[in-house]
Amino acid sequence: MTFGQMIKEERGLQLLTQEQAAALCGVGLRTWQRWETDGSVPRQEETNLVIEALGLNREIVAQTRMGTGTATAAGLKTRPPDGNGGQTATTSGG
Repeated sequence: MTFGQMIKEERGLQLLTQEQAAALCGVGLRTWQRWETDGSVPRQEETNLVIEALGLNREIVAQTRMGTGTATAAGLKTRPPDGNGGQTATTSGG
């Protein structure tokens, strides 16, 4: 997965428009569009803004930028899954 594919997928999962994602990162719409299509790669400072804005995992982003990552949307987030499938734990009474 390329950096552009990664941010496009994550933006979609968060139901953000390109305009909203660009605004969160303080960049123009055209810049964001170039990143998503891999027409250009953000500088490190801009990458940090994207990581913070979308809540991405820095290590996975770094691997992807270096071309060594095999990221999927499920592995992009900084917060690990709760291990409970998103379900609230319940106990049975006795």
